[in-house]
Amino acid sequence: MKTDQLVQETIDVVPGAKVAYLPFLIPTNVEVGGTNGAALGWREATPSNNIDLNVPVTRLAAMFRSRGVDVIDLTGPFKGTAQAPRPSYYPQDGHWTAAGHALAARILGSHAASLASP
Repeated sequence: MKTDQLVQETIDVVPGAKVAYLPFLIPTNVEVGGTNGAALGWREATPSNNIDLNVPVTRLAAMFRSRGVDVIDLTGPFKGTAQAPRPSYYPQDGHWTAAGHALAARILGSHAASLASP
């Protein structure tokens, strides 16, 4: 199944489940300034100059928006946090650290609260 089909299937299922829908995009460490390309299966630490790191998030966001669904892109808020004093990603595998989870929780929590408000 293609990604756009999965997006549509998710959108179709949500109304029947009677739940709030808050899709969000999680950037890889490399998309926000990290240097762990190996976590993505790359041989180099950072991408070559001919790779546009914005393509995945741009395409996925467009799939949601073309269906009338807003999506939260965490790329901007996570920019520069991959190598910060308290990094948001573990260097060995690209998963979020406690700091990364806390940042996402602050961002998504405010959006979730607005969904719960009448």
